[in-house]
Amino acid sequence: MHPAWPPDFDDSQDVNIIDVLALKPAFGSTAGDAEYVARADLNADGDINIVDVLALKSDFGTSCN
Repeated sequence: MHPAWPPDFDDSQDVNIIDVLALKPAFGSTAGDAEYVARADLNADGDINIVDVLALKSDFGTSCN
C-alpha cells in the first residue's frame, strides 16, 4: 500500500473498487495481528472492518486529479 491520498490505496488518483479490494487482506484484523495494516484502518480504531470500508463511501468514484 502506498502513502497516497488515504482512500486511494493503489495511488491511481481515483477511488474505485480496486481500493475497496485493497482492504481485503487486512479485513477482520485488529492491531497486533500479523494481517493488521494501520494504513487500512481508515478510522484508526484498531480494527479493520466494515466501518473502514464504509469510510471509502464518501470518496468512492472521485478523483484527486
